[in-house]
Amino acid sequence: MEPDFIVGTLWAGWAVSRLAVRRASHVAGRMSRLGVRLSAGMQSAAGPDPAMGALAMSPAVSGLPGATWVGRKVGHLAGHLLYRVPEVLGLFLLLSSLAANREIPSRWATGIHPMFGGHLWSAGPGLAWSMALLCIAGFAFAAWAGLHRAMLWSGGLTGREGLQVIDTGPFSVVRHPVSAGLLLAAAATMVMIGTGEAVAGTGLLLAGFALKALQDERVLRRQLGADTYRAYTRRTPMLVPFAKR
Repeated sequence: MEPDFIVGTLWAGWAVSRLAVRRASHVAGRMSRLGVRLSAGMQSAAGPDPAMGALAMSPAVSGLPGATWVGRKVGHLAGHLLYRVPEVLGLFLLLSSLAANREIPSRWATGIHPMFGGHLWSAGPGLAWSMALLCIAGFAFAAWAGLHRAMLWSGGLTGREGLQVIDTGPFSVVRHPVSAGLLLAAAATMVMIGTGEAVAGTGLLLAGFALKALQDERVLRRQLGADTYRAYTRRTPMLVPFAKR
């Protein structure tokens, strides 16, 4: 088994699992909102005017006023795309470079990808296996962070009134350990493959993760309090361990 095959399997598995989790979360969110609307509608229907109960179950009148609702949706979508687009493009380029790693000489000779050029450097077997192990370590760190956060949330930190700074486990090393682990895996993959395509993909992933981290921190400052979260940022770096706060 070659190191590039191991790394490619890790990235493909992560991409598939992320899509599955996002889909499950989307479905659960829709079901939750539907339950709230139905509950509000039934409560209103039991009141003096049953017709108003039927109207309360309609999305057009149960949510925010039209212009405000549309404005918030557009703003949310724009912020979402700001980091999601570079993430998706970066992942595509990284997976593409992994899939084509053994065929790169013939592909570049035909000029299929003239934008990025061919191999920028060549990693020998020793370096390739070292980077594969580093990639595994990055995914393991990200998985540890996800499990650690899930365990704390399942322990009761799910309501907004119960939110608090998570500063234990991997969150004591960096503020965004999932992104940090994936960036480590991406950097190791880039060094192992050594193509312009892999470099561009890693750069896009870095940009996407950094933008998402900045957006998340703005939300956390509002929810947790600026002073509380600022104290956490002073003692814990964002993405790179031991970096300047």
